[in-house]
Amino acid sequence: MLFAQMSYLDFEACFHGEKYLTLKDLSKRYFADRDITQIGTEKNASKSVAYMLYLMARSKRFEKCRVHDCISETHNEKDLVERFAAMMIDLDDHTTVVVFRGTDDSLISWKEDLMLSYRDIASQYDALAYVNQHCRFWRRYRFIGHSKGGYLAIYAAAHCNYLLQRRIIEVYSDDGPGLRSESYDLDKYERIKDRYKLIVPAKDGVGTIYEMAENKKIAQISVFNIIAAHNMMTWQVEGNHVLEADKNAYETDLSRKSILKFLEETNTSQRAVFVEEFFNVLAEMNISSVTEFSGPVVISKIMSRMSRMDDEAKSTAGKMIRAFTDNIGSDLQKSISDSTEQIRNRFFRKKTDDAEIKLNQEKETLEEETTEL
Repeated sequence: MLFAQMSYLDFEACFHGEKYLTLKDLSKRYFADRDITQIGTEKNASKSVAYMLYLMARSKRFEKCRVHDCISETHNEKDLVERFAAMMIDLDDHTTVVVFRGTDDSLISWKEDLMLSYRDIASQYDALAYVNQHCRFWRRYRFIGHSKGGYLAIYAAAHCNYLLQRRIIEVYSDDGPGLRSESYDLDKYERIKDRYKLIVPAKDGVGTIYEMAENKKIAQISVFNIIAAHNMMTWQVEGNHVLEADKNAYETDLSRKSILKFLEETNTSQRAVFVEEFFNVLAEMNISSVTEFSGPVVISKIMSRMSRMDDEAKSTAGKMIRAFTDNIGSDLQKSISDSTEQIRNRFFRKKTDDAEIKLNQEKETLEEETTEL
């Protein structure tokens, strides 16, 4: 999970002709022109992940890990939408972790993610080419990734050279979607499926899409929002493992059911038209990141422009909205109920604590009076 998070940082500029850099040296170069005292003080992914790198590079466990073959590509043309990044990390047990970057804050990444619901994407072919070019048959590997990176990890593992596939120990997907039935070779996937492990948050959206992993863990989370829960920084960890959430609560979660309902009620053609129209609207408004895609004014303008979409796109948008609003009342009511219960517990606990403090104070006063007598 730490390496999957680390992949969201760009390291290519840190290499000055070297093939390898230890994590300790990589960190020094990464922070050479950055103010370390400011890292971790803001609530965005790059800050928290950068601070995580700073700590990892100063730990005995990770400081000597060797990082190499970092690559990052971005394309945003009419016929090619892609944001691909990957790197390799050699561990002290003579194995190598192949890490694929997932979805960052850019709308290019989010468009590519949504495209996964109806077609193959350029990044999956780049991921396959990357492992076939850079992996060696005498090493043993773990393929990992978060979000789209998890999708790339399982796609590359299922379709890579057979000799390389035999050298893969595990494939870890952290809340990544599964593969569409049209996008993978079933016989090749069968050879790797026992090594495919999926970790999803208790409120899951992305990992629900085309879910296919037989080995799955459900992580406890510190948030109630389905989008915030996609961030691994909200997953609860103890020691070297995630704290597992209740499986029944996960299976019946209304947000998850809404996504499944939307996928069930729309076909690939409808999703394709909607995604293209929707991102055309965002492009017209010069919105380039998810951070900009917030606030009532922006949402109102987007909804106004969406009314000019063609009929098929509007129909798909309506199905998406209905899928979520059918359940939103019950979901909101449950969240309010849970929050109310927590407040009530805190209130009564505070009253109990106050009473105990008062009792102890009275006891101390009585003891002092007794001593004086």
